[in-house]
Amino acid sequence: VWNASPACGAIIFVDNLVGLDTADGSSADARGDRTGPVQSINRALQLARGTDLISLANHGVPYYEQIRIAGGRFH
Repeated sequence: VWNASPACGAIIFVDNLVGLDTADGSSADARGDRTGPVQSINRALQLARGTDLISLANHGVPYYEQIRIAGGRFH
């Protein structure tokens, strides 16, 4: 029996309190200058590819951003 399930790419972590948009988004916790969560959803969308997932930290502080979708890509 063949079971097709959607492939999952990388997880990009976003944290609007402690994240940095110069980080790579590869970890929920900061682990150096460039490893850790990004700060904005927009930065996560820039890094995301195909089947990647974006994980938003919930600290009870709203994310205030504008996200524009054009031609199947996020801007």
